[in-house]
Order: sequence, then structure tokens, then C-alpha cells
Amino acid sequence: MSRKAGTADESDGLGRIRIAVELDSGDTEQEVAERLGIPVSLVREVATSAGFREKQGTPQRSRRTSEAERSVAVSRIAGGAAPEQIAEEIGVTILLLTRWCRQQGVTAGRSLEQLSVAEQQEVRQLLESGEAEAEVREAYGLTREALEELQEPEYRELDSESLGFLYEILREQPRASNRRVAQLAEDAGLELPETAVAAYRQRLQRLAKL
Repeated sequence: MSRKAGTADESDGLGRIRIAVELDSGDTEQEVAERLGIPVSLVREVATSAGFREKQGTPQRSRRTSEAERSVAVSRIAGGAAPEQIAEEIGVTILLLTRWCRQQGVTAGRSLEQLSVAEQQEVRQLLESGEAEAEVREAYGLTREALEELQEPEYRELDSESLGFLYEILREQPRASNRRVAQLAEDAGLELPETAVAAYRQRLQRLAKL
């Protein structure tokens, strides 16, 4: 038996995609089910697998937004605002916000967590060498928040004991790699990120201490 026009078969991949698209537009699960002529349980299943529901099972849906709101949101992201922050402020999903950006040719900036250790180190080095912040942010596709976090040398977050240990090790073993220094610190019961070791090494080199 052929299924009715406008309905979505649970085994139909395209049908499930359509359900996800309808949910992403901001409609409730009940509205999607009624429009497509399918069980609400199927819509809920797709909503869960597609990430429209939080772990507790509470529906995570986007509210209706005007063209002006969408334009402002995308403009803020283009200017370096964090997508997560904008999505929370205007009450939409990250997925929907990302789609708006893609439609307008805007790439959402990356957060600090999305950068590799090597990239974080490169950005810190560029900023410390005096490169223009706007150019660095654009080159690495960063959010303003990520750039601000990277402007602060990571070694400044270390306590006095860790800094003292780091200073002594770098003076005694200036050729030791950042990884080796971090391992020595771990053996001594201290936690020293390699990026912090690299930043402090550069500081000592600039001060002609190494």
C-alpha cells in the first residue's frame, strides 16, 4: 500500500530529514506531526536523535524570528560574537543559527575549545609580537571571546610555586622541549600546560634570561 502524500515513513530517510527541517523551522512537535500526518512519537524520536531535545527530554525548539532579527544575529556573528551566546539570547538552536550564517555567506567564529594546542600557541605568539588583533582573529576564524582569552599569556594563570619551578627548570635545562618540561612538572606533582611553558620560555628569552 502506498503511503499518503505529505506523510513521512519511519523507514524513509528523506522523510526523517523533512521532519528535522520542520522542527528546525521552529514548529512544535505536535504541529509537525499534524502537518505531515504522522504520529507524534515519530516526531519526538527524530527530535531526540537530531538534537532538538535536551538530555532530560525537554523539547529544544527555536522560536519564530523576524528577518530583521536574523540579519542582526548574523551580523553580530560576523563581527566576532560567539554563536552559543547569540543563540541563547534570541532563543534559537545553534543548528538554525548556523544555517542563517551559511545562507548569508558568513562563517561562525571558533571558540578557544575548537583550537588545537598548536593553533593557540601560534595565536598567542602573533599577538605578543604585535600583530593586529583584527587580522589575527580573521586569519584563524576566532570569536572575540576566544581572542580575548588568548591575549592573556597563559603562564599568568600559574601559581607562584609553578612559576618558580618553571623558571628553575628552564634556566637549568634551556634546551628541554616544552613537552619534556611539562612532564617534569607532572612528575613533581604540578600541572603545567605545554602552551604555558612555551609562553614563559618566550618571555625569558625576550628578557635575555635564557
